[in-house]
Amino acid sequence: MDKKPDDLDHGAASAAPRAASCPICRADGHVFLSVNGYDIRRCSSCAVDFVANPPTDAQLKEYYDRAQWFEGAEHGGYASYDEQTDVSPPWLVELLDRIGARKSSPSVLDVGCAYGTHLALARSKGWQCFGVEPSQHAREVALERHRGIYLTETLQEIPPHRFDLVLILDVIEHLADPYKMFYDMFAAGQIGPETVVAMTTPNARSASALNDPKGWQFRHPPSHLTYYSGAAFQALLTRLRFGNIRIEGQHPLKETAALHPDEDAERNQKLVGYAGLLVIADGSDFAHFMQERYVPGTWSELTAYEHLPRYALAKQYARGRSVLDFGCGTGYGAAGLASVADSVLAVDIDDSALAYARLLHRADNLTFQRNDTFCEDLPAASFDFVSCFEVIEHIRPDDQQRLLRSFSRLLKPDGVLLLSTPNPAVTALYGENEYHLKEMDEQEFRTAVAACFEHRVFMAQTLISGAMFTPQGVDVAPLQLTSNLLQPQAAVQQPTAAVWVALCSHAPIEAPANQLYIDNTRDYVSHRVDVIKTHNKNLLHRYEAFRGGAQAMSAEQLLVAAGRDALKRVDNLVPLGTLRNQFSRAADDTVNWMRSGLHRVRRRLGAAGDGSLGADTSDLVAEFNKEPVWDDATGRYALIDDPLPAPPSGNAGDGSIYVVRPKHLPDAGTHRPTILHFIPNVFVGGSTQLIIDLVEHLSDQYQHEVVASALAPQGMHAGLPVHQLRLREMRELPKLLRRISPDLVHIHYWGLSDDPWYKAALEGVRSTSGIPIVENINTPIAPLIDKGVDRYVFVSNYVRNEFASGLAGALTEVIHPGIDLSRFSAPFNGVDAENAIGMVYRLERDKLAEDSIDLLIEVVKRRPRTRAYVIGGGGLLRGYMQRTVDAGVRANFRFTGYVPYETLPGWYDRFSVFVAPVWKESFGQVAPLAMSKRITVGGYRVGALPEIIGTSEPLGRDLDEAAARIVEALNDPESCKAEGVRLQERAHAMFSVEGMCRKYATLYGELLAERTEDAQMRVNARTI
Repeated sequence: MDKKPDDLDHGAASAAPRAASCPICRADGHVFLSVNGYDIRRCSSCAVDFVANPPTDAQLKEYYDRAQWFEGAEHGGYASYDEQTDVSPPWLVELLDRIGARKSSPSVLDVGCAYGTHLALARSKGWQCFGVEPSQHAREVALERHRGIYLTETLQEIPPHRFDLVLILDVIEHLADPYKMFYDMFAAGQIGPETVVAMTTPNARSASALNDPKGWQFRHPPSHLTYYSGAAFQALLTRLRFGNIRIEGQHPLKETAALHPDEDAERNQKLVGYAGLLVIADGSDFAHFMQERYVPGTWSELTAYEHLPRYALAKQYARGRSVLDFGCGTGYGAAGLASVADSVLAVDIDDSALAYARLLHRADNLTFQRNDTFCEDLPAASFDFVSCFEVIEHIRPDDQQRLLRSFSRLLKPDGVLLLSTPNPAVTALYGENEYHLKEMDEQEFRTAVAACFEHRVFMAQTLISGAMFTPQGVDVAPLQLTSNLLQPQAAVQQPTAAVWVALCSHAPIEAPANQLYIDNTRDYVSHRVDVIKTHNKNLLHRYEAFRGGAQAMSAEQLLVAAGRDALKRVDNLVPLGTLRNQFSRAADDTVNWMRSGLHRVRRRLGAAGDGSLGADTSDLVAEFNKEPVWDDATGRYALIDDPLPAPPSGNAGDGSIYVVRPKHLPDAGTHRPTILHFIPNVFVGGSTQLIIDLVEHLSDQYQHEVVASALAPQGMHAGLPVHQLRLREMRELPKLLRRISPDLVHIHYWGLSDDPWYKAALEGVRSTSGIPIVENINTPIAPLIDKGVDRYVFVSNYVRNEFASGLAGALTEVIHPGIDLSRFSAPFNGVDAENAIGMVYRLERDKLAEDSIDLLIEVVKRRPRTRAYVIGGGGLLRGYMQRTVDAGVRANFRFTGYVPYETLPGWYDRFSVFVAPVWKESFGQVAPLAMSKRITVGGYRVGALPEIIGTSEPLGRDLDEAAARIVEALNDPESCKAEGVRLQERAHAMFSVEGMCRKYATLYGELLAERTEDAQMRVNARTI
């Protein structure tokens, strides 16, 4: 039976209350009133009312999933959502038009979008539309009505992307904690300084709310949990560092009322006559702010486990003492120390951080103060205890000693300094940090501290995971720490310390006991399960959208929207390489990144309505047109306009569907064995292209048919017989097998969410005994191991060695992808190509790193006569362009963005050295295209690259060596040409589509011959 509002289990909610303090400033607030069994408090500081004992998330989900809340006329819900909501309020129309006038293809995120009516309005104006709606009922309605909206259940499922507009309309009042929503959006990069955030909510300081607080029509928990005033919004958005905040009233009232005398009358008085509030804000730098300093509640527990335990340790030394917290940042730690200390002086050099700290943390014994003199201006022997965490690495080595000397002077004779700095071996995992001027290893840290303090204890802060056993119903003995349960003592390795910590004093000090920090603020198992479910759902949801166009947005648009950054979110859930590569392959097949061996994207840069999401292409188009031209007079390059080649007209070659044209047809009446291919979808892409190649080149020897779960949205491929068989229809497979009677099954495996389909298909094929099975693994993932598979075929030796070391050699084979090299057979012939290098890649993090461009920059720096072509688009494009600007070599570079496939040979003609700055490579078909044009290949010795070019000699082990080899090739044109001839011969010998198909024909023949031999042996056995 559906629950009504009053049917919720208040006892359960009260037994585990989630919030008893102000959702904005965390104060306790005053007892105000009780409604529907929920306690409501009022915070006079923020002028906000809030439910002190809100329901759990599970209770709220059950509540909102019901259709009755949107259509049932129950208290707190809607009688008819459509009739009670304004599809196009004038302010929203004006806002969409204003932003749309200055943005090309703007994007909007509607949090709590319900039936999607506001997004439909935005979409009609050419916006890219994304919505979050936790209600299952509302999502179903929205998906049915609006096929062009990318809709998810949670914020975590929205692809990382900087939105132009975020709508939170009549939603924030439903949240017990608004910060979590905003922190999630800031952490995902969805809100930046230019993002406009628009919110509406009932006005809790309206005349109707003030005159009848309990009977106010919007006072209906558990639906509404937080009740805002204009002052409350000002406080919330100020804490979130919005620079421009506009708050105005909506829906005028005729009545008047007096405000609470202890609240902000100036801000709320002008809004008393309005039933609702409209808030429009932008200019927040909070995303950058929380990246540079820790704000509790943001980022992951990894960051929390670094920062919070140090202050927990510090509180032991701060109790009842005078404390200096040096480098206090956002002030959370200083506030914690103030809860036990006699006095705390918290200093920082950053005015904005101090302003934030003063806003959030207030106590009579806590003072925040700016100091840029290392506190050398403070009196000597002023403090019993000094804490300084993660500061010393931000200053130069000479200043590091200066700071330590200052601490030595400031401490009383028996005072204690607790100091920490990160372990460089660990920070290297996070990537370069430009703000760390000098990180110290353990010995350097010990030496620096020893120069100023006679007595010191050094500690390693290690981040761990574990479990705890708690006896129930008996007296509990002291906590016993146990480690390394399953390893013999000789094999034990100490975990890597994330941070070095020093306890220093002028007087003898005792080493503290081992400290174990336990995060008991949440159920860790439930939390991790939720994280895994959310991220897996995220990947599956996007992938299903890629596969079927379920929301009528093209796969290319969705992938551009998602970006390869999204995969960082699941790094701690499954092996990163496996999942990233599985997802990349699935997406690539859908979006047609690879056809005839080339990543292809047919996007018209800068064109309105081209489907690109937030590309900001107006300024990029001009950049793409700039060609480096050498000026002998100045001895440097200058950028001049050079329009992009015009894209081909019409639909020829646009990749919408395949037209299969067999090269050789069998003689009439010729019996051909049947190859049955299994592939989850036959969208335009690399795996489908492999099937097309086999059909086109081997139709005279074999008959080909295909089984797929999803058909191409563009239509059936001409000349390719495809049988659709979804997972739920797999029971029909035996019947299909009997009808087709295949002689061999070829599985095209890419994994990810299609594993259930693959496994069901394999099980069905195995039930028909004796059919040989080939499994293709064309991406760097582990194969799907099944006893029925006769041969596993890998894209390269690198992939086989990396992911199939456990398979018997007789079961594995390498067949390199075949490429149609006919377009790329003419040697490069561009003007001055001998002085140019180039790379052709999808500029995303599954292929490249943020610093991959540095190899090209280093070559140009060493050889200024060199110009560089970066051909391709993606999420890394802007960052790469900026790195060339920062390095002072922008004039040497041409960035093209995505280019039509038909024009690509002409771009290859412009350079003589192809640069492969990848951090991994499963095969890399763009390199063979360069080889076919006699272009030398340079780069790093990674993945399959040495295998592709046939030697490691031209490749470098690191940046310096790779750059040196490339410069050497440019300076020796004759050797470069000779190498080009060798590479062309290798490309045509190793990587032609004809050669690939011959190898598959041989493999098919061997397996079919083995089947015939086995059958004959069984016949002979029966005869005997």
